[in-house]
Amino acid sequence: MANAKRIEHYGETGLALHVRVLRLSDGHLLDADDGTFKASPIDPFSIMGEDGTRKGEYVLGESRAAWDDGRYSFSIRRQAGEAAAYDDPVVGCGGFSIKDDTEVVLDVKPSSRLQADDSRLENLDAAVSSRLASAEYAPPDNAALAAVHEAVTLLRKHATNRMTEADNGDGTKTFTYFDDDGTTPVLAYSYKTAEKTREKAT
Repeated sequence: MANAKRIEHYGETGLALHVRVLRLSDGHLLDADDGTFKASPIDPFSIMGEDGTRKGEYVLGESRAAWDDGRYSFSIRRQAGEAAAYDDPVVGCGGFSIKDDTEVVLDVKPSSRLQADDSRLENLDAAVSSRLASAEYAPPDNAALAAVHEAVTLLRKHATNRMTEADNGDGTKTFTYFDDDGTTPVLAYSYKTAEKTREKAT
């Protein structure tokens, strides 16, 4: 008995939708007449029925025949005239892979796709890090990266955040830069007016 295959589409309710399913290995199309793939199908347009309860949900269910392993593509069209046609507007499309008459789920090891005596098996499932010689790998310097991030953040605050200027009455002024909240000081320096120099920021 063939497995059940499903193609789903979600959109507005009340549409007349049909889907064309193409087997990429040989260019054959799914025949809605008997559920098999043919070079010249009697009816290449499979109707997608709308769920009676979940409006806007359309499904094609196919289990009349087993599908060969390989890649498939599909295009979903909205019927515009009295009958389904190739020039009906496309409302959805996609692709999938079939293995053992079931859509492939890609959460398996690559080795499961090879024969047991394939010489490539011993390499496929190894960690990516094993591909590099230990001498060629240098772990990231997280402390240095954090310091760079801190410095860039301070520069951004210096350039864009609130700043105040205070005259100290002794020929100097104090410039203060604030954090993103606009109230917490993050940097301040003293500026000598006559000499036009400033002290180191603190």
